[in-house]
Amino acid sequence: MCSLRLPSLPALPSLPALPPLPAPPPPPPEFMAIKKAGESVFGVVYFCIPRYKVHLALLQHQIGTGFESSIGTQALVDRLRPEIVAVKVFVYAWSNTAKEVQITDTLAQTTANAGLPPCFPFVHDHHTDRDGHHWFSMTAIQGCTLRQFEELVIASNERLPIEFAFHVFLQLTDAMRTIFESEYVNDDIHKANIMLDPFNLVEGFPNVVLIDFGSAKPFSEARWKKGMNTHYVWNMVEDLLKLVPCRCGNTPDAGFRRSLCPHCVHGRGYGRFYEYIRRNRGLDEMRRRFDGLAREMRKGASAEAKQKAAELVVRASASNIVTDQEIVEALQRYIHPYGG
Repeated sequence: MCSLRLPSLPALPSLPALPPLPAPPPPPPEFMAIKKAGESVFGVVYFCIPRYKVHLALLQHQIGTGFESSIGTQALVDRLRPEIVAVKVFVYAWSNTAKEVQITDTLAQTTANAGLPPCFPFVHDHHTDRDGHHWFSMTAIQGCTLRQFEELVIASNERLPIEFAFHVFLQLTDAMRTIFESEYVNDDIHKANIMLDPFNLVEGFPNVVLIDFGSAKPFSEARWKKGMNTHYVWNMVEDLLKLVPCRCGNTPDAGFRRSLCPHCVHGRGYGRFYEYIRRNRGLDEMRRRFDGLAREMRKGASAEAKQKAAELVVRASASNIVTDQEIVEALQRYIHPYGG
């Protein structure tokens, strides 16, 4: 049998090494940093307190260099805690900070004027530091992301109250309506950009806040339209429903690990909600059909369901909650920056 000999191929040229990623920018000098709250390739978020607030508190307590004594320390921490903000510092000079600030602030103000729960952080200030890094300060959310929350529920095999899923649905639809009525869409809606705030309750459940609008665009510039935005929101609500255990003892659908079975959802009167979520219906239709049901479910939630949801959010938020000790340590670094 005859064998073919293939010609040898020339060696491929080696690719140049990728440049290293820039180091995360430090917090701006206008703030006393407490700790890092989050990080991405585009920027870092720190929990901070404005310097002038720290100076004012130190003067009012008249402790100066005597801070190491325990006298007045707790009172000082209690005074500073409400002044904590989140400061987002951008890595790249080309980051369109002004656009993100404008969109975030517009959405927050629109929500407040409509009398809705605060679904977006308020912007306090924005500037560029001496190294050219843009930054802006906003409401600090000392909570967990929706992704962290789901990971905790799954890992600990907890029972998620279904009323909480309806609560998230209501707040996300309010937030999406605000975004659309402001004539924006956001290409970056996902579980890591949805925060659950255990320190601010809405109808007894942790508040839901959307963050990171660096990818948001006006309708005229948007690559994705409203339908894509709602598609991702419904997927997130469906994932929450999958974490609600079946209450009737029937075997769940294949692929719905321990979720409500068809008999259970239809028997309790919200089977059509589950069906429409899975079919990716539009925002207006979902609000028209199910807003009343969702509000009724949330309003009728038991104290036990509210306490369970809040407890799960607090547990998932453990690393993001600023402790008294962390404020004290930040003050010590601030007063004695060289360890003196």
